[in-house]
Amino acid sequence: MESVVNPPSGVGWRPQPCRQRSLALVLAAWLYRGAGIGQAALGGPAPPRAGADTGLCLCWGWGHRGIVVAGAVLVLVLTAVAPPRLWGSPPQGASHAPVASVNGRIITRDELDQRVRSQLQALEERIYQLRASALHALIGEVLIEQEARRRGITVNDLIAEIAAKARVEAAEIAAAYERSRSQLVGLPEFEAMEQIRENLARRRRAEAYRSFVEDLRKRAEVQIFLEPDARLTVAVDPGADPIRGPADSPITIIEFADFECPHSRKAQGALQRLLGENPDKVRLVFKHFPLPSHPSAFLAARASLCAQEQGRFWEYHDALFSATPPFSRPDLQVLAERIGLERGRFAECLSSDRHSDRIWEHVRSGRTAGVSGTPTFVVNGRIYRGALSHDEWDSIVQQQMRALAAGR
Repeated sequence: MESVVNPPSGVGWRPQPCRQRSLALVLAAWLYRGAGIGQAALGGPAPPRAGADTGLCLCWGWGHRGIVVAGAVLVLVLTAVAPPRLWGSPPQGASHAPVASVNGRIITRDELDQRVRSQLQALEERIYQLRASALHALIGEVLIEQEARRRGITVNDLIAEIAAKARVEAAEIAAAYERSRSQLVGLPEFEAMEQIRENLARRRRAEAYRSFVEDLRKRAEVQIFLEPDARLTVAVDPGADPIRGPADSPITIIEFADFECPHSRKAQGALQRLLGENPDKVRLVFKHFPLPSHPSAFLAARASLCAQEQGRFWEYHDALFSATPPFSRPDLQVLAERIGLERGRFAECLSSDRHSDRIWEHVRSGRTAGVSGTPTFVVNGRIYRGALSHDEWDSIVQQQMRALAAGR
């Protein structure tokens, strides 16, 4: 029986001047957002839509749903009414400023923030995402305005020209009707067909607008200076943490992953390609974040550390992500023998509990940084969630290199 699937005492599983614009520009902004252009073009993944697959194995523990709902409401209220200074970095020394005194015992700002670190991080991340999405819409609007001016036409005329390219053929409508017939019971056929036509046309207009703006953006000189107000600090131990890449790499990716999480597995291909293409720019640091919903994840994490004892962590890491979970002890032993680990030494290590504290240390580090699911990446202090594509990683690396060149 595995006793390590539950955290030790004290470690809880819980995530943690207006300018008036024409109606045409309002429509353009709506189409721009509806077409799915999000944070990716700023050098990060687009914020997921409601109900979309986030590419993340979530850590659903006590209090998580309440935190998410309350946090979302708080962000909307504070964004509307709070002065800009609220979201800036605190003044130097503010972390040690007293916030309360109890019989002479001082409670500092830092001590307070440690209690709600993951919730504060989630709020700060959401604020950044809101700003990033709004910036995308503004960039799209400016590009449309500039293109209309270059052509000597109005914005309305340009948007009408884009929409005219979004055609829907009768055959497409008929095919969609056949696929949806079972869901349209009781609706007259002509009404159903008209609804389908409108939905398809709306989608095509959004796609046409997105494609047009993306083309404008490729030909324009667009520079993004938006940065999160604060950067995360996650401790890295070069003598203990598994690391791929040179120590002096300008970009450090800290990956929090779960060997049983399908999204962590999916992320590996793009990560390995990224490292291969940027051998002198990027180093990868692995942190364990086994989720309680994956019963063999903690044991697999221990097994990987047993492999590290024999200098073969990354080979075992790759073998785990290539195998099919859940993992039994015999499964983990077979993988160890497959990559040439010493059988008896590995078995003795796996039977012991000597690496459990180190795994919980990684979990606590992740929770402090606001990690609530896997995979989660901290790239030079900025957090990204989910299995990112190669294009998204490439954009992130380019943005980080530009920021470093600019001294930011």
